[in-house]
Amino acid sequence: MRHTHKLVLSIVVMMFCVNPILHTQTKTASSVWFPLQIGNEWTYTDGFQTFTEKIVDTTRINGKLFYGLSGDSSYISIWYRSSNESLYIAIHPSKDTIETLLYNFTGKIGDSITTPFSIFACNFGNPIILVGKNDTIITPSGIYTGCYHFKHYPKHCTDSGLWDSWIAKGVGIVKSIVDNISGAQTYTLVSLKLTTIEQNPSENFTPENYLFNNYPNPFNPTTTITFDLSVEMNTVVQIYDIFGKTVTTLFDGRLLPGKHSFKWNGADRNGVSVSSGVYFYRLEVNGFSKTRKMLLLR
Repeated sequence: MRHTHKLVLSIVVMMFCVNPILHTQTKTASSVWFPLQIGNEWTYTDGFQTFTEKIVDTTRINGKLFYGLSGDSSYISIWYRSSNESLYIAIHPSKDTIETLLYNFTGKIGDSITTPFSIFACNFGNPIILVGKNDTIITPSGIYTGCYHFKHYPKHCTDSGLWDSWIAKGVGIVKSIVDNISGAQTYTLVSLKLTTIEQNPSENFTPENYLFNNYPNPFNPTTTITFDLSVEMNTVVQIYDIFGKTVTTLFDGRLLPGKHSFKWNGADRNGVSVSSGVYFYRLEVNGFSKTRKMLLLR
């Protein structure tokens, strides 16, 4: 049963409060709730034992970029993806893997999330309820204010399960309460190590000069949208109609630095071909956005 307890720690102790008052961490981008980047490390203690979690790998699941979290060994216990103020998780990635929503930071106090799979319900609880948005948490690494507090209700678990988590924007989980065979244990953040990319985001980045004109334009039925990223970033590429309605999402996840291209085949999110007319493609990265116009002629 101790192994199960370790799995729980490895899945929960890595993530999320805002504004560390006494904290030595280099400032992160304010738009990033979960600093997912290979090499990032979180060290926690319950006052007796200390352990470290680290992001060691990436993979794509159904076209979306996930980050793998590992504990003391090289074994990756779970995969994470952040998007639009939310955190998603997946286990044992394959082309058929289904992700599930774990935390939503746009909700209201009292909102709950249902975890559909037994392993998530046991380790993370079912439901997961947002109970606070402005908690202050004192840890060995500093004092954090404005923390989000989630209450977990683990089911069908005999000696493990997450009860509470407090989450700091740009930091991750700063405090958690976990149940195990010896009772409840409280873990707090000792130290945080972020890689260079996350520690020094491009403060002056704007998609204005990085989003190129689609080609061809006009087009029928396919066009290519291309853009450059100077650093790794949360990225969303979407298509809109003239009424501002989202037609489809071409990408939603994190991308590495460099040039990226996505094709649009003139179909909506259900695969149905849209009619001729003016459409807009939008690039959103780290809180900035840029929109350009294109013309579909059938």
